[in-house]
Amino acid sequence: MAEVHLEHVTKKFGSVVAVDDLCLTVHDGEFLTLVGPSGCGKSTTLRLIAGLERLSSGQIYFDGQPVGHLPANKRDIAMVFQSYALYPHMSVEENIGFALKMMGYPRDEIRRRVTEVASMLNIQHLLARRPRELSGGQRQRVALGRAIVRDAGAYLLDEPLSNLDAQLRVTMRGELKKLHADLQRTFIYVTHDQAEAMTMSDRVAVLNEGKVLQCAAPAEVYNRPANMFVAGFIGSPPMNFIPGEVQREAGMLVFRAEGIRQRLPLHVALAVDGTSVHDVVLGVRPEDIVVSHNPEEGTLTATVLVVEPMGADTFVTLTIGRIRCIARVTGEFRVGSQETLYIRFDEAKLHLFASDDGRALRAERAMVLNQQEADLA
Repeated sequence: MAEVHLEHVTKKFGSVVAVDDLCLTVHDGEFLTLVGPSGCGKSTTLRLIAGLERLSSGQIYFDGQPVGHLPANKRDIAMVFQSYALYPHMSVEENIGFALKMMGYPRDEIRRRVTEVASMLNIQHLLARRPRELSGGQRQRVALGRAIVRDAGAYLLDEPLSNLDAQLRVTMRGELKKLHADLQRTFIYVTHDQAEAMTMSDRVAVLNEGKVLQCAAPAEVYNRPANMFVAGFIGSPPMNFIPGEVQREAGMLVFRAEGIRQRLPLHVALAVDGTSVHDVVLGVRPEDIVVSHNPEEGTLTATVLVVEPMGADTFVTLTIGRIRCIARVTGEFRVGSQETLYIRFDEAKLHLFASDDGRALRAERAMVLNQQEADLA
């Protein structure tokens, strides 16, 4: 296994900075996913780790040893690409065992390891076929098998599921997660699909413009985003953002926008109390908007703009004056376009961001606990 450490890694293509002073540690045996929009630098970062691109500056370490000067074939890694890159004139067995053949392994050892890997991936019945005789999912398994058979310290996967249909991607996500558990090796996975990142990873690193904006467990990234970019990128539908300002009323802090007055929860109020931050953006996830047909005290009046039935869930686009937001309700909730609904925000799950740089305004857990103990005393 291998721990991979990137220390102030930068990669430039002419005047374009693809990776910008990136520092990141992937722990031994961890499944870490690099996720972000197209052009954010995630694939370039993976290629730098693999040795397929040269560093402009910085250093990469495998188990504490610098490898930035080493070519790809001298690094203890195996890589799976977005394109399957299979040799069309070779059988599945020959494709999987080709790297071992080039490394001079005995024929019996190659056959044993290929058979073992094929059984693990449930493609043992396909060993005699050529790539043109395989489906997309089967080709992807062969590409995985070709990487796994090398028994590398780290496996680098660059959007390996992007060419598969939606149903097969879901199946392969589960298989990759099981494969990681079986191999107990370091996996570094690149994707733009947040569902892949959230479901498979031990940690998720969200990148934008060549920088890591947050690296944490999936639940932490979702529930405690570091800034507006992370909050908007992770989650489908994305978090709703409502610009407004913080005011003090009757000894408490409230958020105000056109047609909206919302008391701020403790973890947010403590972060902005006593600061100069006034212009803010309120963040609320679609599932944290409580929707009703009946008016209640403290609810806001909203008009339905669009209804999107999704089966188990329904996405409802609402307008509150000129403010638009999306709510997630159950599939059984009946609602029509232009209907009037009454909504409220789940106060405990609200987020607040500074309007100037988008950073999250949130008190640390210890501060919240101390304040709660003081309130009880």
